Amino acid sequence: MFEVMSASFEGDFKRTDKESQISDVQRTHGIKMMKGINNIVINLDNAGQLRDNIRLLASDHIDKGITAHDIKMGLEILQGLIHESLGEMYDVMTAEAWRQCSNIICTILDAEMVSSSSA
Repeated sequence: MFEVMSASFEGDFKRTDKESQISDVQRTHGIKMMKGINNIVINLDNAGQLRDNIRLLASDHIDKGITAHDIKMGLEILQGLIHESLGEMYDVMTAEAWRQCSNIICTILDAEMVSSSSA
């Protein structure tokens, strides 16, 4: 799954098998990303902790030139992979829940990145 996300981020699906092998850096980032998303989802009903988690996400990415839009694209790729993995269990309610979660994350993230860049 992380390999597909990595390829999707780079927009390059025309790699050879050898070039597509996941690196330790990609694997580590994928694990860190999934833990971060888990922390955000767990705290969707805790506004203070949610904002703290998303502030950390923003500060970890803004200096690297990664935008809220980039992260939104990553979440869309993740949602597609979840859909693919769950198959028939991925229903309209699941899709809507992920859409709402992604929107909350991206709305707060965008505001945090804008305020951080103007500070």
